[in-house]
Amino acid sequence: MTFCENMFIADSLEDFFRFAECHNAIQTEIELQRIAPMLLQIMKRNPQPMGIKDNQSRFVYSNQAYIDLLNLPEGFELKGKTNSELPASTSEFSQMFIAHDRTTEKAGTTVKSLEIHPFGPQQITQPYIFCKTPIYNRCSEPLGTFFHCMPLHENISLFTNIVLGRIENAKTVTATQRTASEAWKLKTPTELLSEKVWEALFLYGIGLGDKQIGTRLDISTTAARARINRACQTLKIPVSQISDFMRARGWLSHIPRRFLHEYHRSLLLDEDI
Repeated sequence: MTFCENMFIADSLEDFFRFAECHNAIQTEIELQRIAPMLLQIMKRNPQPMGIKDNQSRFVYSNQAYIDLLNLPEGFELKGKTNSELPASTSEFSQMFIAHDRTTEKAGTTVKSLEIHPFGPQQITQPYIFCKTPIYNRCSEPLGTFFHCMPLHENISLFTNIVLGRIENAKTVTATQRTASEAWKLKTPTELLSEKVWEALFLYGIGLGDKQIGTRLDISTTAARARINRACQTLKIPVSQISDFMRARGWLSHIPRRFLHEYHRSLLLDEDI
């Protein structure tokens, strides 16, 4: 099995997993012997959700992180099933996911999509970037797709830190805020803030001013500022540091339901995104 030009080449998915699970098997290809077990171990141990589907969009393998992301029941057997057969909030989008898989196979390169659905144990509606990479045999016939995903805030945080030059001081800010507030230990912003206050703070965190926030929430500029101040008081974080706090905590991935209209979304993205 080889990986090149954003695609995997293997003799078959069955061979891939047979070799991946049998480290001491006599293998005819040194490269397959080296890479297949390595990739399987990477998927098993990786905190990012990832897995493999065959060319009929049936799951061949997924790691525990993906199972947790979909909040599947303990012991649920994923192998051999399509998205429509999963007890998950994303099952209604199965046909769209199948279309994405076929698009990936035809494109011959990694294809990205933006997925906004209820994810995780708390089923919080949030955005994830899914990347799908085609797997072919040596006759260039599609065998399936390898997929992995990450919360959208990881891309936002990286981009913001690089552009604004915050990479060097990010650790310092994080350490200061960790001691400044018990809210640092919270997993989500709405565990401590009301939905209305979080809506205002979220808009502030992505760069909107008081007037813009007021317009978006249909409240006065004064009320918008009051909600932001209330959030900072609750979190015990100065207004000047609140945006960095939100990025460092990954809170920008927790888009308020009001802005999502409680819809699901599944959108293919351009290659350069």
